[in-house]
Amino acid sequence: MAEHETQLTPYEIDASKVAELAKKYKDVPDANTKEGMEVIKSTLQDCRAIRKTVSDSFTAWKKKYNSAKKVGQATVDKFVEDVKAIEGPHVAAKKAVEDRKAREKEARDRAEKERIQNTLFRINEIRNMRITSIGGWTNSDEISDRILEVNDVTITEEAYAEYKGRAQEVRDETLKVLDDALTAMLSQEKTARLQAEKEKEQARIESEQSETAAKLKADMEEFERRKAEFEKSQKAPEPEPETVAEPDQSIKEHIENLSDKEFESAIEEAESFECDQKIVEPVPEPSPEPTPEEEAAQAIFDLGWFDDHATAVFILEAIKGGNIPYVTYDVNL
Repeated sequence: MAEHETQLTPYEIDASKVAELAKKYKDVPDANTKEGMEVIKSTLQDCRAIRKTVSDSFTAWKKKYNSAKKVGQATVDKFVEDVKAIEGPHVAAKKAVEDRKAREKEARDRAEKERIQNTLFRINEIRNMRITSIGGWTNSDEISDRILEVNDVTITEEAYAEYKGRAQEVRDETLKVLDDALTAMLSQEKTARLQAEKEKEQARIESEQSETAAKLKADMEEFERRKAEFEKSQKAPEPEPETVAEPDQSIKEHIENLSDKEFESAIEEAESFECDQKIVEPVPEPSPEPTPEEEAAQAIFDLGWFDDHATAVFILEAIKGGNIPYVTYDVNL
């Protein structure tokens, strides 16, 4: 630093004078007396004179100090600027590095934040895989497919880092929820399937019953018809009334012209003619051997289940024709 004309001398106070004053005026006289009052006044004058001398001395010194301060401040300011000029490139280089590091840190922080957000988002996606659409699960295949999707999610340290444990927990919870949903859905489907099968079987039974009833009705109508025909065929034909031939008119007239004696003679001759005729008794024709069908019908009738032989014959015919369900007729008639 260059030497300046104004020199700054430190301001100093002689402390020994203060000690002398304190010793000299230690005792305070009685101010009620004239002598005492004079001593007090003299003491105050001495103290005031000393204070003024020191104050005036400091004021003069301060003026010199202020002038030196201004010169010194300008010198210091120039010095600081010169040093700053030297520091500038170094500060810029340091700041450039610090700014780059700050930007890099900001980028790292932003990337870390995005990584955490993406990781949590993927974990939340795993959690949402247990949720279906608004309409809910419609069948067990949908749930099974979703379980396969969850099982395909691989939880690795690289993919989930510090959230690997949390991701595994969410995955296990999701599988538990889906397994429970699958169990419930399978139970519902089984119940629905059994109900559908029951309804189908009931419909089949009702259809068969309806068909059986219709067939039975038709069979009964056919039975009644054939029974009536059979009964009609079994009735012996009524003998036709014998037709007595009218005697020849000439014979009639001859008989009417006979006398009583001639009539009686003719009667006796006719009776004599009848007695001379050989009476021949008619030989009955042998009864034909019953057919196997007639024997079977008779056996059915002999069971006592039916009131007439015609019903037994019709039942036999129904068996032969396969019209009675679950019964087959294997005898070769």
